[in-house]
Amino acid sequence: MTLGLAFLADIMLPEKDDTRLEAPMPYRLLLAMTLSILCALTITGCVPQKPVSPSIFFGNCITPPGPDPCESDMEICRVYQDVITEEYPSAQACRAACNQSAKALGIQYFGRTCGYMVLGGCNLCEQQCLRLYPERQ
Repeated sequence: MTLGLAFLADIMLPEKDDTRLEAPMPYRLLLAMTLSILCALTITGCVPQKPVSPSIFFGNCITPPGPDPCESDMEICRVYQDVITEEYPSAQACRAACNQSAKALGIQYFGRTCGYMVLGGCNLCEQQCLRLYPERQ
């Protein structure tokens, strides 16, 4: 046990007469690991996401982030699913269709507890448009 502690002290503490300014080995290892993780996150963060299938989109749409007081969530998400399955000339046109649907749904479900579904569905719809038309934004 004492031998193990002495070994750790030798690694972590610099020599008293050592005039070099170096970080102890564990700190250098931690710094190297941190830099490699940051580089990996930077590289993977720039890769465009692939579009999801209409059924996965629908599943993501009807799954609320919390309690679900809206009884019309399936109907709302079907409207957005119809939007993403149509062809558009660009992501901008697709996103405009998402926003037009959100306005119509907002009027249709005004006064009900479905506003979060209308907005959440519109956000998912716009994200899907950006995935479907990445080069035509």
